[in-house]
Amino acid sequence: MLKATQKKGISRVLAVIYVLVFLFTIFCFYLNVSAEQAITSFYVSPDGSDSNPGTLEQPFKTIEKAKEVVRSLTDSMEGDIIVWLRGGTYTLEDTLEFTEEDSGKNGYYVKYVNYPGEVPVISGGKKITGWTEWENGIYRAEVENMEFRQLYVNGTKAVRARTPNVGTYNRLVSWNAANKSIRVNAADLPNVQNLSNGKVEMVVQQYWGCSIMRIASVTESGTYKDLTINTAEGDIVFEREWPRKSPQEAYHFENSLDFIDEGGEWYLDNNVSPHYLYYKPREGEVMDTAEVIAPTVETLVSVVGSGLASKASYIDFQGIIFEHSNWNRPTTNGYIGLQQQQYSIGGNRADRPAAAFYIKNAHNMHITRCVFRNMGSVGLDIYNGTNNIIVEGNVFYEIAGNGVQVGKFSESDTTITVPFNPEDDRELCDSNTIANNYIYRVAQEYYDACGISAGYVSNIKIKHNEITDLPYTGISVGWGWSANDNAMKNNQIEYNHIHNIGNLLCDTGGIYTLGKQPNSTIKYNYIHNIYRSEWATFPLSGTYPMAGIYLDEGSTGFTIDQNCVNDIDEGDRWRINYNQSKDRNIELINPYDDEDIKNNAGLEPAYENIMTTDVPGGIPPYWSQESTLIATDIDDLSITLTWTGAEDEVGVTEYRIFNGPELIKTVDGSVNSIVITGLTPGETYRFIVKAGNALNLWSLDGPVVNVTTIIKYGSFLRQQIEKSRELLLSETEEFWAVGYLESVIDEAQALIDDGNASQEVLDAAMSKLISAQNIFIKYIPKPPKNVALNKPVTSSSGPVGYNPTYGNGGVDNITITPTNARYVRMYGTARGTTWGHNLYEIEVYSPDTTGNLALGKNTKTSSIENSSTPGRNAVDGNMATRWASKWTDTEWISIDLGEEYVINNVKLIWEAAYSSAYELQLSQDGETWTTVFATTGSLNGTEKVVDGNIESFWIADTIYNLNAPEAWIQIDLGSEYIIERVEIEDRKNNNWHGERQNFEILASNDPNFKTYDVLGGVGAEPFADETTWQLNVTEKRAYRYIRYQKTEKIYTYVSEIRVFGVEAPDTYTISGKVTYDSQPIEGAIVNLYAYDDESKILGTAVTGVDGTYTIDTKQSAYRYIAKAVKGDFHYGTKTIYVLDADIDDADIALTVSEENDQFTIGTLVFRNAAGDEIDRLVPSADLKASISITNNFEVPGNACFILALYDSDNRLKNISYIDRPIEANKTFTFNAGFTLPDDVEGYYVKVFVWDSINGMQPLSNVIIFQ
Repeated sequence: MLKATQKKGISRVLAVIYVLVFLFTIFCFYLNVSAEQAITSFYVSPDGSDSNPGTLEQPFKTIEKAKEVVRSLTDSMEGDIIVWLRGGTYTLEDTLEFTEEDSGKNGYYVKYVNYPGEVPVISGGKKITGWTEWENGIYRAEVENMEFRQLYVNGTKAVRARTPNVGTYNRLVSWNAANKSIRVNAADLPNVQNLSNGKVEMVVQQYWGCSIMRIASVTESGTYKDLTINTAEGDIVFEREWPRKSPQEAYHFENSLDFIDEGGEWYLDNNVSPHYLYYKPREGEVMDTAEVIAPTVETLVSVVGSGLASKASYIDFQGIIFEHSNWNRPTTNGYIGLQQQQYSIGGNRADRPAAAFYIKNAHNMHITRCVFRNMGSVGLDIYNGTNNIIVEGNVFYEIAGNGVQVGKFSESDTTITVPFNPEDDRELCDSNTIANNYIYRVAQEYYDACGISAGYVSNIKIKHNEITDLPYTGISVGWGWSANDNAMKNNQIEYNHIHNIGNLLCDTGGIYTLGKQPNSTIKYNYIHNIYRSEWATFPLSGTYPMAGIYLDEGSTGFTIDQNCVNDIDEGDRWRINYNQSKDRNIELINPYDDEDIKNNAGLEPAYENIMTTDVPGGIPPYWSQESTLIATDIDDLSITLTWTGAEDEVGVTEYRIFNGPELIKTVDGSVNSIVITGLTPGETYRFIVKAGNALNLWSLDGPVVNVTTIIKYGSFLRQQIEKSRELLLSETEEFWAVGYLESVIDEAQALIDDGNASQEVLDAAMSKLISAQNIFIKYIPKPPKNVALNKPVTSSSGPVGYNPTYGNGGVDNITITPTNARYVRMYGTARGTTWGHNLYEIEVYSPDTTGNLALGKNTKTSSIENSSTPGRNAVDGNMATRWASKWTDTEWISIDLGEEYVINNVKLIWEAAYSSAYELQLSQDGETWTTVFATTGSLNGTEKVVDGNIESFWIADTIYNLNAPEAWIQIDLGSEYIIERVEIEDRKNNNWHGERQNFEILASNDPNFKTYDVLGGVGAEPFADETTWQLNVTEKRAYRYIRYQKTEKIYTYVSEIRVFGVEAPDTYTISGKVTYDSQPIEGAIVNLYAYDDESKILGTAVTGVDGTYTIDTKQSAYRYIAKAVKGDFHYGTKTIYVLDADIDDADIALTVSEENDQFTIGTLVFRNAAGDEIDRLVPSADLKASISITNNFEVPGNACFILALYDSDNRLKNISYIDRPIEANKTFTFNAGFTLPDDVEGYYVKVFVWDSINGMQPLSNVIIFQ
């Protein structure tokens, strides 16, 4: 249904309906509006002036000026605003910033586009001139105080002076963690310039990482030299465990004048002021005429909204070259690459690199047919708070880091394994598209970068890209290294062509993933020619794959299908590789060779020219000044549009028709007329036609027509009928509300077809239909969610639990508000075991420094267990030693950091004997302590079964107390939910079966579980290790409390409990009247069933003297069938829709059934448990009733014997029945019974013989026994 540009109230329209019908009938059959401008245009040229009006003849000079003018016009936009960039270079001195103030409005875009056939370049570089010959064929130029790490000569990247030269590397000898040094062969590093200044850099390839480290000092040791690394990066690289620091890792040195030994190398001397740049020309380069450019601007363009509620939007960039961005952090801090160009900063944390084009808090943007080249770090970065960003048809090359970087990875104050899963969905990087891009020669300096590097993203589409010539991974999606719940889901990596990657590093893949990403796909990709480089680290290289597709740690939820993968290192070994993740994904058919997959992968035909063209934007179709768009055959719900054709060099292939900014139709380029349906009567529309060609380039303007539809008698009701039918298409017939909406549609359609209904009747029908639509939408089934997440938990053993990260005690990683302190203390108040408080290590971190502040510092303790467990063991960096207190509850250990720091993070690494309750305290003087964190139970206690983290868990006290009862742990869901599924996660990487057997899942609405239902469980046969146990609940009942109950006294361990459910719906009463021949019937029995399941009675009632009844149970919104029976073969049925209110008109009219002659009913007999015949109800007795039924026919027949107990208020209290077929000419004795209550005064039993429990057709009169 189209949205009109103006909305009018229905009541207002109805008030003038007859006048409008008359007027529009006369005047609105034909409307012809000549073409008008759909866009506003401004022009910018490097040769222009910002005092100009911005016209084609008098363009602005700067994009900043155009942006300023456009900002003042966006509030009243009625079409796109185009800023045409003429060819030439736009040199920036600072970032070109766009905010929400620069956004398009009213659904229209502000577009920055290359002028057809011309190439605008946005550059962050500065030309270097004034070259003089220095010595040995080397030239130099004064460059003021510039700092940069790249240089470009005549458009080609030059080489930062290095040894050995490009294409060759040395191999280091060893790492020395104690001295924070690296040993190399002495001959590999002579005493070169810049070495004594600590500015020579060592670039080491570490399996999948890359470390750039400044050399602080050099010590000779025979044929070796020991290189001490600068503290800033040295503390980090020696602290972290991964990637490993192995001997024989490849490396090279950079940044000394003495390294210049061949043409194309350069060196920046920043030891003097002004700085000097040295360069040795390549053959054929003449320095007097050479264009030498150094980058000066870190981020060329930023599009950043000021907040989640104020996002930048509707901004497009097309046909622009972006180049010459800078990033100097590695010069001043080194670079310890972790993975995907995210670099380590200490404390198992990482930070994000800078980007040339940066987007955050933005939506609805297009970056198309642009070129990103010669970048000092990331090319394009799409950070958090972004959605509907489309990056298509671009080229990325000669980029130091990631080509495209998408989504959040790790914040600098959070460890890298903490999953990102924000409560506010506006923070997500969601529904973005990276498609049809050509990415090559990226990650040229930060080797651990990728062609496309995505972190915590959801609903991303990475499709039809070609990626080649990279040192590491082609496409990497995911972060976190665990299968814990996070923000990632529904990601699509499809139709990409990836080849010749992994040219330096290892542990890589053409496509690489991390973390849990439900409902994600890797399909139709063509991946080939991935071989291990001779320079890849080799001591452990056999364990680190060169894979086609690599699902690394935590990867979960992928379907891998129809990928053509061949020519992979070591044959088929690494085609599709899993790291403990195979069972959590679905692998289907992935052929070695398939022509269809290969032909369809990579760039689509419309974008193949981006690999060769010099004009990135291309030339789109255009409209002549005489172009027109006319509207004819104007009706209430439809019109016909006709237009003159657009012009294009290669031919128009498609037309798009818009209503305002909304795309409503796409037709073939040979079509110039179309009927638009689904309109609203009496509304005004603004239609625009745009033309596209085979290169997927679209005209930026087109002819426009404004038209108002007419109003006919019954127009609005017909419109609502169409809308209702569209709703029906969204759901299957199994959805109970489909039948209800269909019945209301039929009523409305009958009125339209009749043609005699009054306006009042039509209005009433429309109101009912709109109400039915709302009810339909309200009750569309919603998927269940994990309603147990972070809910209150209790257990049989209190808050006992731990996480076996080291030994088996766990790690408490505590982030606090930054606080100034010199002293840190762990003050334990309760032990988690019978032993004392035991810590392997205490680590303390500050945002102002790197590394562990507590390492090697002085300690004090309340006590020690013995002489081998002193306090200093907790700060020695050795996981084989520990501090242990005496075996008492109140014990402490404090650390003197030596001086005051701003502290924001403390890590406690426990031994098996951990603290179940403690306080983290800070002090400035060691006397007065402030508690900054406290827990009454271990950070790994009962609450860990609902924290979403499968690496933490609860363990019952049966591990310490074998006399304890069977263990249980219970979740309070907060309110009642219909439970659909329960999942249990056991301990990972442990094959002991005890925790995977002998338990039940109980459900109750009583927190004390005095009454409960058993939903399911596991007996003596354990469920499989490394799997998620799943219980599907078929009985749709509402519960508030869920309990995991062990059925034997044994070691009890639970990592995670997930309870999937939907909120319990409101319930309503059902009542009505039973009649026969229009007279009320007393004593009729009414049973209620679900319309799609008559095997179970949901409620019952007995009619009173006036024939009325009320079902004795309330029911939620649904479709039901009520069946009424009365002796002497009277029966009747009624279909009931319970919507959003009590039902009081569920009336049932009885009819008379045909006389029964198929069956002969025998004598009814009542007996007690002893088999003695009885003639009345006996308290507490086991009542048994028997009756014989003979089938007199030659064919089988069905009979049902029902025994129902009622109390003195005629309420059903118990029921027992047998429903079965009886063979032809056979007799069967039916038996049914139940235990009577202690008090049976006023109780009675009714006996029914029916054809079936579903049919309810009586075969005999009702018998009453009391």
